[in-house]
Amino acid sequence: MSHLYKQYMRLIAKWPRDKLKNDQRNLGFLFERELEKIFKYSPTPPETGVCERRLKGESIYFCFDKTE
Repeated sequence: MSHLYKQYMRLIAKWPRDKLKNDQRNLGFLFERELEKIFKYSPTPPETGVCERRLKGESIYFCFDKTE
């Protein structure tokens, strides 16, 4: 599961950062915090297959949506 976390972090790193906004208003920062919540603090781990399919499409659509 850690390999998925790292791959998502690489994808998020490609997201452009707005230097004029603070972290609370920066979309890239929001993505990082959501990813951290999903992979590190979620009581149930995300579905690996769903996460891998979304990564192949380079989607910043994390694994929290179980309707696929």
